[in-house]
Amino acid sequence: MINKKIITTLAILLFNLSAINVAYAEIGELNFGKTKYFGEVREGKAHGIGALKATDGTNYIGWFKQNIANGEGILIRLNAD
Repeated sequence: MINKKIITTLAILLFNLSAINVAYAEIGELNFGKTKYFGEVREGKAHGIGALKATDGTNYIGWFKQNIANGEGILIRLNAD
């Protein structure tokens, strides 16, 4: 439960810090196999600030450029057990 609160807090913080850049992008959700992305989407690709959530408990919150994690971000690995 605490891990979800930490992830949510970090996501809100990073989204608020990037508020200046939101003007050019839409907020959307993309699926990459078993991994889901939620964040800024530009021309149908993850571009800007966003969050990835994988089924194995891996989470990434940070910057993306054309569907690739790029720049600063936070990688969180949660034990699925």
